[in-house]
Amino acid sequence: MAFSKPELELIDTVVGGLCRKLNQPKIKELSIEYRIERNDVIIFEIRPAWDNPSEMIATPAAKFKFNQTKEVWLLYWMRGDLKWHSYQPLASSATLNDLVKEVLADPYGCFWG
Repeated sequence: MAFSKPELELIDTVVGGLCRKLNQPKIKELSIEYRIERNDVIIFEIRPAWDNPSEMIATPAAKFKFNQTKEVWLLYWMRGDLKWHSYQPLASSATLNDLVKEVLADPYGCFWG
């Protein structure tokens, strides 16, 4: 499923807004970006590799998945096993904004450590 133009605008406003808020001009080595893959929106932290600063690595931080049947957004985080897991404190919401606020707050240290 591809997102519609209004949905893409919402994603850019909400998720892109989070990324722009987290990016700090004084820290040029670190960037927070998002990418859309089918019906998923994935936030990445991009930084130089620790063993090769000329190589940039992207580490996934959060994933939002839209369930079209139920018309809800689902929130996932990547555990140490490098698999996506449902974020149980707030697994879903009818609005993307609620989930983005949870990722920003990160009360359990799942997204930003």
